[in-house]
Amino acid sequence: MEKDIEKLTVTELREEAKKYPEITGVHAMKKAELIEAIREASGEPKKEKPKKVEPEKDKKATKEKPLKSKTDIKRELRSLKAQKQKALDNKDKKALKSLKNRIKKLKRMTKRLGNAISRSS
Repeated sequence: MEKDIEKLTVTELREEAKKYPEITGVHAMKKAELIEAIREASGEPKKEKPKKVEPEKDKKATKEKPLKSKTDIKRELRSLKAQKQKALDNKDKKALKSLKNRIKKLKRMTKRLGNAISRSS
């Protein structure tokens, strides 16, 4: 084929696909399907895209270990509240916002744990 079919529009690909009688359902096909069908009908080899290799992530570095009991969460809350008070005294807005968000998240966790415990009883 003289044209690079990757660069053609869907309408142009449909017109091209109509030239091959073995290709049916041209109007229902998407661009990738049209390209593949035209390549198969014309006898061109398939172009395979290189596979993306994702680097392995260290689970310990990305996620904190989840707190398991309500007492652990409350202990963490007390320490965060002390840090929050220090941030208030130092007028550190960035640290204060971060601490407030973490406290809010932990409070939600205690509520969820309490609800889960009461449901199972």
